[in-house]
Amino acid sequence: DGILTVNRANLTLTGNRAYNGSTAMAGANLTARGVNGETFTVTGNGADGNLSTRNVQAANLLGSVSGLTLGTSSNGGSSSNYNGLSVASSAVTITAKSVTLTAPVVSKTYDGTTAYTPSASDLTALSTQLGVTGDTVSAATLSFNNKNAAAGTKVVSASGATVSDGNSGLNYSLIYGSNSTSTITPKSLTITGITA
Repeated sequence: DGILTVNRANLTLTGNRAYNGSTAMAGANLTARGVNGETFTVTGNGADGNLSTRNVQAANLLGSVSGLTLGTSSNGGSSSNYNGLSVASSAVTITAKSVTLTAPVVSKTYDGTTAYTPSASDLTALSTQLGVTGDTVSAATLSFNNKNAAAGTKVVSASGATVSDGNSGLNYSLIYGSNSTSTITPKSLTITGITA
């Protein structure tokens, strides 16, 4: 009589998460898919190099499975029927991080316009809101809601930010917020032409 051998099947890893500046991919963001609809959880924090790039991507192969372990199945799958985790045929998507950039509280002297030129510290305050070390806001437009002087009650809105993230800003999906506690101080007047 012949001997019937049943070989183990391969698993396919799929998953997605938002951009966070890392090339690690935690198991919680992945699913291992087998035959006949069997699925398994994946555990572990992953490791640097799980992703071939930290940037947004669609259905890319994993770079490695370091730091990842096959978990359990909730629909009848048995790990003994499968080979270990592999990058083969994997498909991972990294989506843009959604960030609200809120204009920092600023102050200027009345100049008849609503324009405001951001300082280095203003750009740092905006950069901090990105939440990813090394990514920065290198430019932005800040505007007062009107040109008139007032202390601590002026609305300033942000727009048109340039993000330096190594990917032309594509790692972020930006929306903009305003503050209502900024200031335009009155301009001092110089009176000339009066003689005693």
